[in-house]
Amino acid sequence: MHASLNLGVDHVAPSEEFRKSAWMLASIAVVVAALYLAKGILVPLTLAVLLSFLLSPVCDWLERRRLGRVPAVLVTAVLGFSLLGLATWTAVVQMTDLAPKVPEYQRNLHAKLHSTNAYVGAVLRQATRAAQGIGQEVAIATKTEPPQGTEEWPFSVRVLSSPATPLELLGGTFGTLLQVLGSTGIVIVLVVFFLVRRDDLRDRFIRLVGRGHVTVTTQMLGDAATRVSRYLLMQFLINLVFGMSVAAGLYLIGVPNAVLWGILATALRFIPYVGPWVAAAMPIGLSLAISTTWAAPLLTIGLFVVLELVTNNVLEPWLYGKNTGVSAVAVLLAAVFWTWLWGPLGLLLATPLTVCLLVIGKHVPQLAFLDILLGNEPVFEPKKRIYQRLLAGDQEVKEEKCEKKQKE
Repeated sequence: MHASLNLGVDHVAPSEEFRKSAWMLASIAVVVAALYLAKGILVPLTLAVLLSFLLSPVCDWLERRRLGRVPAVLVTAVLGFSLLGLATWTAVVQMTDLAPKVPEYQRNLHAKLHSTNAYVGAVLRQATRAAQGIGQEVAIATKTEPPQGTEEWPFSVRVLSSPATPLELLGGTFGTLLQVLGSTGIVIVLVVFFLVRRDDLRDRFIRLVGRGHVTVTTQMLGDAATRVSRYLLMQFLINLVFGMSVAAGLYLIGVPNAVLWGILATALRFIPYVGPWVAAAMPIGLSLAISTTWAAPLLTIGLFVVLELVTNNVLEPWLYGKNTGVSAVAVLLAAVFWTWLWGPLGLLLATPLTVCLLVIGKHVPQLAFLDILLGNEPVFEPKKRIYQRLLAGDQEVKEEKCEKKQKE
């Protein structure tokens, strides 16, 4: 009798676990599909929420100075978006100044590339001889083939589209500009609305999501707001210092339009991993074009390497600490995932969104796997980890245990 009951329980438990796993995977697939299909709405909304997280400490500071909610929000929004607009305008002016000089820089770059032929001349001559030999063999082989236009070798037909008219080009450019301005306007309006009504929106979200779990939901929102706000603020300050250092260093080296490269370095460094090196590629190429020697390119490369090392190993650990709690592997995987889902803006939003998912995993038991997958805290206690490594046959752990016994 007991055996039959145990057998029934054993059969039910795996099926129940399978049902829960299948339901979880189906839910994740539905959420990912919804995020992809609604990206046109969710990307501006997410960007507005993150900007409101960034600006809310400034609003709180102004309100503590006895400034009303609406005036504090308006002052914060005007200052923030004015600085952003000023940086964009400065970059546009710098690019306008750079555009007429591009042909000259191209000629200089071609001259520098030709000057390097002396170092690789022997290799290039050998490659040329090999290519000429292959070309002669191909020419001999093609002489025996029937001419084109016969039944065996009919003429190929290509359909060439007519070039776009000036009106079409103007319409395409105007449409793109109108779309960008419209999205920017929507984000600004949403940021102002979120900042003015942030307390009411928080209460409504807690009432909607945290039925019966008001304490957990409140703690989750507070933790997420603190982590994301601090991360965005520290990231902004670090990127601003990085961009100012790039501009000053390039100005001293003699690279033209140093202010433009500093602004781009500040903006692109919000993109994890890829951004700093994309920002470095353009001034390095320009230093190659303007200099007759290798001093300026080498100094430019050294500037970015030193700044990146100092930023990654000194500033970020000092200012961030463990505030985000996201592992480096999780940041990399999140960057790939959100870029695939939402494009370049997804790459920009990857880390803040991952921080939010981590916080949700910490406070919602059903989603605890997010905390395990994304967090940087150890998942095992020290004793349990040693036991697990011994079970896995880790030789280093065995050697450490032997050394400790010998010392004792």
